[in-house]
Amino acid sequence: MHLSGSVIKLAVSPDVPHDIIDETFEGALIRRMIRVQRTKDGYELCSNSGVDVAAVNLDELVKLAGESESRFAQAALPLLRKAIEEDEPLFLDEFGEALEIEDFDIAHVLEELCRMYPERITHFEIAWAEVTSTATPDFGRLGGGADFVTADGIESINAKSWLDEKRAAFKLAREFNPGSIWERVEGRDIWRAMCPHSDWVEIIENIAPEYFQIARVNDEYVLTRTGVSKSPTHFADREQAFRTANELYARLAGVRREEVLSSMGLNPREWKLDVGNLAATNTSTDGPSKVIAYEDGRWALYVGENLLTTGDEPQELIERINEAASAFKA
Repeated sequence: MHLSGSVIKLAVSPDVPHDIIDETFEGALIRRMIRVQRTKDGYELCSNSGVDVAAVNLDELVKLAGESESRFAQAALPLLRKAIEEDEPLFLDEFGEALEIEDFDIAHVLEELCRMYPERITHFEIAWAEVTSTATPDFGRLGGGADFVTADGIESINAKSWLDEKRAAFKLAREFNPGSIWERVEGRDIWRAMCPHSDWVEIIENIAPEYFQIARVNDEYVLTRTGVSKSPTHFADREQAFRTANELYARLAGVRREEVLSSMGLNPREWKLDVGNLAATNTSTDGPSKVIAYEDGRWALYVGENLLTTGDEPQELIERINEAASAFKA
């Protein structure tokens, strides 16, 4: 934030050494930008009315700039001579443009001091606040912040910006979350949820499935599903569109799990499918647990923790289970 204007109060620490304020171009510039108060350790910088945006009494500045080889002094010298010739002050925004610094402010002068005197000055801290004489100011119009200034740059925080960011993040967190099954089409108000597969071969070969789609069209949300001839469903409310689609997806997912198990030759009433790992677990409580899983390009049958056999298709493993059951009965 540009620290000019009558509503800004600010303070700088630590104090600036006496000789820098008294004898250098940068020190004379600081004296024209902000109030300085002599202490035993240096000069304390503070203001109840922001930073002045124009420097006056230019004769001293011209003298010091002419005697200095610093970057700031050399950039200011032609501007100072021109301002004196035209009987004008030195406007600091023009000075900032000459230095290629946007929104030139007191922090930039202090940053330059850190670069010029690295053995004497390590950093500066600027704390500022907006004040008002209004009895009932609008909330959010007041603010404050701080700058941490070193030779490497200026780091800033702004209370109002921080509140704006927190408010936006809080609002986003409270908004309806459609769920992880949905992916937004980049750059468009379209969301898609891929339908579960209905056959184990489709899963292994990664065949592109059908999908649900919600698209924002003008002020409506339109729900469709590929692979079916049903007419699109229109919703005025985004949340309702996703809730309806999620219900349809959940019902379809239940049906598709049973279809995948059937395609593997398994009874859906006796086996539970883990789609993510393409594994089926027998839900029967008789004997050790049985798991059929697709691993490294083949199907594997585990009884308990032991690998019993492998096969190219899950139906082969079902035959082994049935053979083992028949042998046990015999």
